[in-house]
Amino acid sequence: MIEQTIRPEYLNAHFLVDAFPRKWPYHFFVITAFNPYDEIVDFDENAKRNESLRNALGRLGLSFFNIIGCSPDTIHQEPSFGVERLTVERAREIGRLYHQIAVFEIYGDRLTVIGCALGERGEAGSFPERLIYPGADIPGGRNNPVLIESNSSGINSMIDDRFGKECWKKTRDWTERDGTTDAFYCWEIELFNGSREVLWFKRNYFVLGTSVRTNPLRNYESKPTFFCVHCNRTNEYEGASPDNCQHCGKSRYGGSSDLFNKLLIIGGFILLCFLLICAAVLREIL
Repeated sequence: MIEQTIRPEYLNAHFLVDAFPRKWPYHFFVITAFNPYDEIVDFDENAKRNESLRNALGRLGLSFFNIIGCSPDTIHQEPSFGVERLTVERAREIGRLYHQIAVFEIYGDRLTVIGCALGERGEAGSFPERLIYPGADIPGGRNNPVLIESNSSGINSMIDDRFGKECWKKTRDWTERDGTTDAFYCWEIELFNGSREVLWFKRNYFVLGTSVRTNPLRNYESKPTFFCVHCNRTNEYEGASPDNCQHCGKSRYGGSSDLFNKLLIIGGFILLCFLLICAAVLREIL
């Protein structure tokens, strides 16, 4: 007897896309004809089955696009179709016609697995977090994340350099696990033309309850500094505090005295002007 219940692997499914859609449909189903009843068949047979499904969707006048269901490591993949304007019952019916155990429903950003035979439902979490985007090996791709401090302001300038300043806006961010740590820090951005990209960053992460840091970006100790009022530059130093600025050579203690001298000169000039005015007034009176 063929097992018709939802397997745990379905609840951990991920999805590959060849290209970003201009806008994800708010509600659609992911359906495939690959591997009937989870029996692995050869690729040619699977390709014929999927072509039959594609033709059937076309005859029904449904809107659909290519999407690949896969395991988290992408080793197991099943080319599928994202199908819009379907009811749950119709999606299950198509799944049963092509001997599928389950279909996937995406409603907003929620991912649900629905059994074709009995209609049982399994909540699988956030759909955007299950997407594996194209360009995974380029800088900022999932397989080649950019090393940053978490929430670094340098992210903005990096995205400006890549896509153009003021040509994008961030739509959401989240973290994703890398092995045993939440090391992936992800930004989804929308470009000026409406397309979307996801950028992956490798962030610093502190293991709770320990002093161990995983994936360190750099090891350094902060050095003491002082600010020079003469040249407006910051000085770093080790050991004893220096008396003079490393950049302009002037005394680091001269700032307040110089300011006092300037104020004294200005005050003297104002007093002299006042005395001259008083002398001129007295001369007129006498």
